[in-house]
Amino acid sequence: MSHGASGGFADVVTPNNVCKVFPDLEPLFKAVTNHEAWGLLECTMMCDFADREAVETELRDVVPMDDEEVEDDDQYAWRVERMATSFHKAFTALQGAFKKKTGAEIATDYLDEDSIDGYAEVSGRYWYIYDHEQIKPKVAKAQKKGLKIERSFYAVYG
Repeated sequence: MSHGASGGFADVVTPNNVCKVFPDLEPLFKAVTNHEAWGLLECTMMCDFADREAVETELRDVVPMDDEEVEDDDQYAWRVERMATSFHKAFTALQGAFKKKTGAEIATDYLDEDSIDGYAEVSGRYWYIYDHEQIKPKVAKAQKKGLKIERSFYAVYG
């Protein structure tokens, strides 16, 4: 059985750099990365965090039933739905504010270190931007302010 590889790239930004250039985005990054759902979904691949239903579906796979009290299916579903909704709200607030500042979309993804080649320039959870080439002037202005965008390449096997 042969295994194929597909190459890809991401235009990576780091929260530290983004917050250095745009300090008012720091509380929005913290609202996302300190959210309970962020820790539960840290290693989730290919989940669009801007899609509340996708987040809820992923959370159903990782959120345990409440240990402290007896929780029925309806209570569990309500708790997961509430968590997905609050995470979605935090994530889309960050996306909207970032787009307003730069004209580009920001998202996050995860590359499993066991699925990529040894030459990958990005792995684990990372932030990236997209739709920025069509909106060059705003992105260029952000880069002049110090926003660092690093095109990182990788190959995924499987």
